[in-house]
Amino acid sequence: MEEDMNQKLLREVDAAGEISVVDQVPLKDKVWSEMKKMWVVAVPAIFTRASTFGINVITQAFVGHIGSTELAAYSFIYTVFLSFAIGVAIGAGLQSIVAYVNLTAYYLVGIPVGAVLGFVFDMEVKGVWIGMLFGTFVQTVVLIIMTYKTNWDEQVIIARNRVNRWTVKDGNEPDHTT
Repeated sequence: MEEDMNQKLLREVDAAGEISVVDQVPLKDKVWSEMKKMWVVAVPAIFTRASTFGINVITQAFVGHIGSTELAAYSFIYTVFLSFAIGVAIGAGLQSIVAYVNLTAYYLVGIPVGAVLGFVFDMEVKGVWIGMLFGTFVQTVVLIIMTYKTNWDEQVIIARNRVNRWTVKDGNEPDHTT
């Protein structure tokens, strides 16, 4: 499948200036191939959105049970840091990693911590809420570390190559692939 990802979809212009078709694949097969490529990218992004939607549902359910300080702290962390970190990570092509970070932060960290605080330490709803906030905090920290460690020069080259794959090169344009 990796070699399919590098295949040019548009026609190429050869040295003589003639338009040549890279291969004679039927349109139906090209559309099917492109849809498979799209889902490779879309499924992790959909999962990421679905899991972050879960925290919003919990927020609305527990909003009457927490104090204004906790709600303000959550709102600040979620809307500023977490949204920024998720957007940067997805923009850098790390959708599947973001999905795993969401799984780990919410379901393997946040929910168990919330269950322990809520039921073992008798903090009830506030304990569950603190656990989910802790999961959000863990996710934010991990995504900020990922953003910090990303090689942005390499990401520029990758993005440029993606754009070049969808355009027909003009003979006068310089090659920016390195």
